[in-house]
Amino acid sequence: MNPKVSIVIRSKNEERWILKLLLAIKEQDFKEYEIILVDNNSNDKTIDLAKNHIDKLVKIDKFKPGAALNRGCEAASGDYFVFISAHCLPCSNKWLSDLYNEIIKHETDGCVGVYGRQKPFSFSTAATKRDLTIVFGLDKKIQKKDPFFHNANSIISRSSWEKRNFDEDITNIEDRIWADAYLNEGKNIVYTPNAEVYHYHGIHQDGISSRASSTEIILDKYYGSDKSEEESILKSFSNCAILFFNGSDKLGEDLLKNLMSVLEETKLISKTVLVLSSKTNIEIDEYKSRGYKLFIRNEIQADLSYLDILPDIVNVVERNEYFDNYLIADESYPFRSIKFILNMYREFSEGDCDILTTAFEEKRNSFSKDVLENSKEQIFIPKPRKLSENSLLISRFGACTFIKSTVARNGNYHESKLGVLTTSDSLSSLQITSAERSDNRLRKLMEIINTNEQKN
Repeated sequence: MNPKVSIVIRSKNEERWILKLLLAIKEQDFKEYEIILVDNNSNDKTIDLAKNHIDKLVKIDKFKPGAALNRGCEAASGDYFVFISAHCLPCSNKWLSDLYNEIIKHETDGCVGVYGRQKPFSFSTAATKRDLTIVFGLDKKIQKKDPFFHNANSIISRSSWEKRNFDEDITNIEDRIWADAYLNEGKNIVYTPNAEVYHYHGIHQDGISSRASSTEIILDKYYGSDKSEEESILKSFSNCAILFFNGSDKLGEDLLKNLMSVLEETKLISKTVLVLSSKTNIEIDEYKSRGYKLFIRNEIQADLSYLDILPDIVNVVERNEYFDNYLIADESYPFRSIKFILNMYREFSEGDCDILTTAFEEKRNSFSKDVLENSKEQIFIPKPRKLSENSLLISRFGACTFIKSTVARNGNYHESKLGVLTTSDSLSSLQITSAERSDNRLRKLMEIINTNEQKN
């Protein structure tokens, strides 16, 4: 028996969202559907994550929106076709039934398609919040002249598609062109605010960011920003911690255990990988028994930077598991707090960067080193102290860095969006090098700070 509805999803490197969308579809109260994924040469884990949750996979080499939809409809068995973007998430388990019921209700009145509301996440960009909030309102509409239609969240009948396919030559607004042709024949389009989805980005991919930001402030002031609905979505992102241990003494291992304790308290981490040198002298059985995965650097990897070795580690981890994000840290920052890491994760989750690291803002006097002409003598040139501008940002990569899995796996850092969260908290960014760990004053300082934290 054929399903009533065929859900067509277009994808291109959507590993961050595709599984969450497919699981949300499984939770729908309407069950008579099939899922067709139309994929445009994804080179990430989109297909791997989706393959056990879809009914049909259609692969395409060249993407044009209308052509991709037509290939999905050609493979469909249902009487109705639902289109949803791979980076949209239904807001409730009634999304699918709301779309289906609306087209059934209005089809006899000449309705050929229904589209639903799109909402921004609270962490969407200002332009996305502006566009989606203004365009997708709270009033139901029956459109007889306005051809606006949006295939990120819509349903059409098989018969209407068979009579008129989507234009395969145009690069966008294939939905609007399709709807306009039907409106010219006296048909109509229905907008329902009940079939809601979150959409990661807006209907426009660019715009004037300053104007969008001011609009966002006004919208938040008058309509507010309710984050409660999306808390479960944020929690569904899985995080793996990759901890680089560079110590070789008892205090170094104490610093490592301190880091592990802090991360456990955040409740952000699903799995921990401990990266060790082949010369590290610690009892690894203790960490294995706690469920930590161990990665031992070989001779070639011993001198590589964290970022250089990261793809090797991630590809080992992902032989059996998948994670959305990776947290990178080492043991040399003993005073970073739980609040500091949670704040970093919130900024990372709600932003649009691929990598978020932290840096300490330094505004003290500094010097640049130079060499005199025709001489090996070094000179130091003082730089003026300017508190209001040109402060120096000192990288604290090992304190806490979050990286999306696609970037961590491929190592394409230079093509990625880098975010830097600056801090003036000198204590949380204080780094303790190996040479300093033998100083008893450090141990006493740690004891004092830990005692004060317990009191607070």
